[in-house]
Amino acid sequence: MQVSEAHIPSRNPLADAHLLIVDDSPANLIILDKVLKRENCRVSQASGGQEALALARAQKPDLILLDIMMPGMNGFEVCRELKRDRDTADIPVIFVTAADEIEHLKEGFASGGADFVRKPFQPAEIIARSSVHVENTRLRGHLESEVKARTAELSGALKNLHNANLELINRLSQAAELRDNETANHLHRMSHYSLAIARSAGLSAATLPLLGEASVMHDIGKIGIPDRILLKPGKLTEDEFAEMKKHPQIGADLLAGLDAPVIRLAATIALTHHEKYDGSGYPNGLRATEIPIEGRIVAIADVFDALTTARPYKDAWPIDRALTYLHDQSGVHFDPDLIAAFDNIRDEIMAIRKSFSDS
Repeated sequence: MQVSEAHIPSRNPLADAHLLIVDDSPANLIILDKVLKRENCRVSQASGGQEALALARAQKPDLILLDIMMPGMNGFEVCRELKRDRDTADIPVIFVTAADEIEHLKEGFASGGADFVRKPFQPAEIIARSSVHVENTRLRGHLESEVKARTAELSGALKNLHNANLELINRLSQAAELRDNETANHLHRMSHYSLAIARSAGLSAATLPLLGEASVMHDIGKIGIPDRILLKPGKLTEDEFAEMKKHPQIGADLLAGLDAPVIRLAATIALTHHEKYDGSGYPNGLRATEIPIEGRIVAIADVFDALTTARPYKDAWPIDRALTYLHDQSGVHFDPDLIAAFDNIRDEIMAIRKSFSDS
């Protein structure tokens, strides 16, 4: 097949680019090589499909100029192989061919080709089309790098913000617990108990870290309860207990209006962890699955920890007595399915209790 030559400009965007030319005709390879090297390109040559694939994988050229009608593997087959390989899939391919049937065009684009140049070609067209695709590839790479860099910066900023939010959450939660003569270990046990129950119950992996972080804020509403009630060593009067029962709503109101997922979940837990499965809890008398599952989980974790640790008004219960109480309250205070989930991880619960002991 004849290929014509013409004078082309001495400068263009192909300078320093690496191009692979593939053609079974030595004459065409010579002419393409000469045309491209005038543009200060680095040029590799292949006379067949298998050789082209090997060079493309080894050298990762910026662009491939590929003949279609070749013995063995034709250009369409070569292009499909290139696009199947992750290492070469992004290399643009320009078909250089004498074929001009519409079916050839369709198959070429379907195989992953980026463009066509018909033989006999004008060197200026080869240079112009090659320049466009090399520059597009470079621009895409630059944009991808910029996006990755900006994403990394944003991820770092969001992580720092998240860490700052968690620190604030922990400080506020500790402040609420310390006013109630609790220790920081109560928060650690609550978080780990809740996570263990949630995993045993089959909650999604995406929910688990949020639950671990949010559960420490379950009693944040105690900040709004007067010391004379919160710190009273004896049994509360009916009026005092009515005042104490306001802390779930106080906590939910305190956390309301903040859009972070962990804060939204914390507000839900604060509001619902004193609801009971039979509807006799507070503040809203929710029953069964009307209570969000996170609230049902934290209810078990909170009561178990309260029973098994000493408080100003009571001694710590023995483990067996606390476990009996949980089972007695299954279907009354607690979700029976979650009590079963708790039973399945008793060894883990005991290990958590030991790891975060107050003694």
